[in-house]
Amino acid sequence: MATVTFESFIKEQGIEIPAIQRDYVQGRGFTIEEQDKREAFVTKLINAICSETSKPCHLEFIYGSINAVSKNFIPLDGQQRLTTLFILHWVVWNMSSEDAKKTYPLDKISGFKYETRLSSLSFCQNIVSRELLHVEGAKNIGQKLKGQPWFSEDWKYDPTIIAMISMINFIEEKLQK
Repeated sequence: MATVTFESFIKEQGIEIPAIQRDYVQGRGFTIEEQDKREAFVTKLINAICSETSKPCHLEFIYGSINAVSKNFIPLDGQQRLTTLFILHWVVWNMSSEDAKKTYPLDKISGFKYETRLSSLSFCQNIVSRELLHVEGAKNIGQKLKGQPWFSEDWKYDPTIIAMISMINFIEEKLQK
């Protein structure tokens, strides 16, 4: 079986998380069990991209169908893992040098759409289409995000966006170690 990367997959066809899917929860980390799962999965992903001898990171089955109209992949299973991969790419991009950002523009992952609600869709579109402005006193990317002029106050109450920002901060912290 051929190895497919997130980048090559999203370039071939977009990924559209449909409204029927639950909110993104992998980033929450409310319970010890959730924290342990998040830690194990993110560590597995980071080891796969940071190791000199990295091997493909198998994510088990991610399956769904292709939307006949948009031609996007609609996952029936794998939404949480795909969302975490999207967040990982976005965080790595934001932590990269200006030269690296030019080599790997954010539009490479702009085909990711989160349609569980309009606020989640808008948030994902904004983070891939706008570079983050400096925010005085921001200690992490999540705080920087919340300080952007386009960041809606309503998004602070969207469970998917809250979990995404939590995962953004978690990945950033792990990558800094």
